[in-house]
Amino acid sequence: QAGNRWKRRPLKRGRDMTSLAMGILTLVLILVTGELYRRLAVDSQAQTLTSVIEIEAAQLRTTLSEQAQLLGMDIQRDPELRQALAINDPDAIDAALQQQFHRYFVTAGVLDLAALVLLDEHLDTRGIARSENLHASSSPLCDATIAGLQTRSGYQRLQPLSASCLVNGRAVQTETVAIGLKPAGYVVVVTNPVYNLLPLENHLDTPITLSAPGGYRYYRSDDWQTDINPRAHVETVVQLNGTLGEPLLQVNVQGNFVEFYENLVNLQQWILGLAVAATLLTMFVARSVTGRLVLEPLKYLSSQLRRAGAGRRLMDKQHNVMAVHEFAELQELYSALQTMALTDPLTHLPNRLHFERLLENLVEQARQRNEEHVLCCLDLDNFKIVNDSCGHAAGDLLLQQLAGIFQEQIRDVDTIA
Repeated sequence: QAGNRWKRRPLKRGRDMTSLAMGILTLVLILVTGELYRRLAVDSQAQTLTSVIEIEAAQLRTTLSEQAQLLGMDIQRDPELRQALAINDPDAIDAALQQQFHRYFVTAGVLDLAALVLLDEHLDTRGIARSENLHASSSPLCDATIAGLQTRSGYQRLQPLSASCLVNGRAVQTETVAIGLKPAGYVVVVTNPVYNLLPLENHLDTPITLSAPGGYRYYRSDDWQTDINPRAHVETVVQLNGTLGEPLLQVNVQGNFVEFYENLVNLQQWILGLAVAATLLTMFVARSVTGRLVLEPLKYLSSQLRRAGAGRRLMDKQHNVMAVHEFAELQELYSALQTMALTDPLTHLPNRLHFERLLENLVEQARQRNEEHVLCCLDLDNFKIVNDSCGHAAGDLLLQQLAGIFQEQIRDVDTIA
């Protein structure tokens, strides 16, 4: 039933529906492609933002390391600290370390000094000075600091050693500087790396959040948005690791791409507008071309077939002229053309073209399948006498009667042409 309803549809409506369907498909593809492009653009912006954060954070941590090393070099040259270490006076060592919190690097806010640790040549702790923000219940040193110093020998013991880790759940960065050319001990500068990562907000010109792996939040920008528009903002997360590869800090950044998305939407609207215009133009051209190159020739051809007696439904009742309006009529027209091409119009038997094609197929089957077939040629003796004495109409009638007789006598698997 569905097939019959389709056959009953007018050709012009089918043409318009096809053009419209192609236009709608084009618009859908444009929308899908635009959405995919938007997602790729978002991913690309997020990856770019992530790369920038990693580079900026690495530079800031390198700067912190250099500044902490300079502070450590100044501290290790302090004669009071060296004298206290030489005589192993704990009170003098603590006083000398506590005095270092008043140096320029600390008072000017260049770095956030968390603690100072003095180690002797055997890596035993001789003194610790802590800031008010650092918990005093445990050592502020990273495991990587002691492990790195234990594996050094020779001139390597004079080189500064950097390490970063979590101490009591808080991120710290340590810089170890040797005291003297033949190390009599080491000064370990313990800093808060979060403080030196705050400039990320200005460098990136975007809101940031700095937090610990466990969820503790060190800092969040005042203009941080808890509910962002995913089509106008990108939020990306970068994890900074410690020396041993453990998670140290998590940096969340919100990128504002409102202008970028507006340009993207405008471009998509332009493309949609062009696609709609192209669809309408295609429908107009399709109507003109199919009407002139297809429907009008079919109309003329169906008229000729009707006059020749081929086709049964190809009559326009209103104008009494031949016309093809429906797919069913087009199918009947095709059947009529096929019949005319392969059938003799007088006897309605297969014509020479039909017979030659069948003969070629049977010969090929005989070769491949080792089959046998029989070809019988018939001729009508004195047929010319019938035409000359009774006229061609009688001769045609005789041929039609003979064709009917032969058609009744052959088998279904046989062919007479």
